[in-house]
Amino acid sequence: MIGCKTTLQEKVSKNKNDFSISLGSCFKNDEISIELNGAKIFQNEIITSDKIIGSTGYYFSYFEYKNEGKIIIQTKDKRKQVTQYLNSKDYKVKITINGYENYFLLELSKGRNIMIEKCTENGHLGIAQINYYRGIIDLD
Repeated sequence: MIGCKTTLQEKVSKNKNDFSISLGSCFKNDEISIELNGAKIFQNEIITSDKIIGSTGYYFSYFEYKNEGKIIIQTKDKRKQVTQYLNSKDYKVKITINGYENYFLLELSKGRNIMIEKCTENGHLGIAQINYYRGIIDLD
């Protein structure tokens, strides 16, 4: 019997991420920076949500296998892969919007597809909200 050996690269090629985070609705020329467990994901990016689909085109996915990790980062015009093993199941996200810092401890039991949005009563202050989804978020 021949076994199937899974690798980190196979997980990436099949898009079997551990979780993904998208920046969604209500951003309008906002300056954002995001860190995941201290690793810089986005730095001082100016983003605006598409009014029809409610997305910015910015997202990232985290893949982990054994002691390896990789983050796939997508902006409106480029995609890059960063080798980064977070070595923790306590995923902490820091998102800074126009200088206002928001902190979230991810609760992956609620869903592994996560949308960060600025549609709050105090959104003008740079306060974000986080929404979890169990299904796929299709942004196309």
